[in-house]
Amino acid sequence: TDTAIQDALPMVDKNTIVVTVQNGLKNMEIIKEYVPFEQVVGGTTTEGSSVIDLGHVNHTGRGETKLGGKNSEAVESVAACLNRATIDTTIVDDPEAQIWEKQVVSVAIKPIAALTELLDGPLAEFEDTAWVMEQLVQEAVLIAESRGIKLSSEDPFETVREVCEVNYETKSSMLEDVQEHRKTEIDHINGAITEYGDKADIPTPFNEMAVALVKGKEKSYLD
Repeated sequence: TDTAIQDALPMVDKNTIVVTVQNGLKNMEIIKEYVPFEQVVGGTTTEGSSVIDLGHVNHTGRGETKLGGKNSEAVESVAACLNRATIDTTIVDDPEAQIWEKQVVSVAIKPIAALTELLDGPLAEFEDTAWVMEQLVQEAVLIAESRGIKLSSEDPFETVREVCEVNYETKSSMLEDVQEHRKTEIDHINGAITEYGDKADIPTPFNEMAVALVKGKEKSYLD
């Protein structure tokens, strides 16, 4: 994100709206270091896609996009644009809470999929991996609470199970990354949990372990 926004700065002026629906917990924070926060719109999307080649993306499934930001006019403009393009988009009051809702699921699924090579469904069915995923979620929820983020789900890990069931045959993007020998998003998902935990003096040993192991996986092919 840091590299992308720096590369885009020659195209940005006071009228430019910068939109992020990436995975990860820190994208809006990074962008607002370079662009006034009034010009930043953020949120999440469950539109499915995969990169086939440079400039060639396969749209694999319909989903829902949720956006918010400090400038309501900018948010409404982006939402209207996406809806005209038949991308189902709604506006939310708190994009950060929406981002955390999605990333608490990612915190559980992505690193364990990358390390075990299991598809989403079996991850939640297999008792051992399900237990580790639950510990990752519990730590993430504590961090969210420490930052004043209120999650809508009363049982976030049950939400993870539901996502795994709905996407039973889905291969996590982080698993795709390690299989294609690419750098993963681990620093911006589980790594963000450990970083926020350090600042709040909240232990996050399971997330720390997940980061260390995925980075070890990356080292096996990136060096």
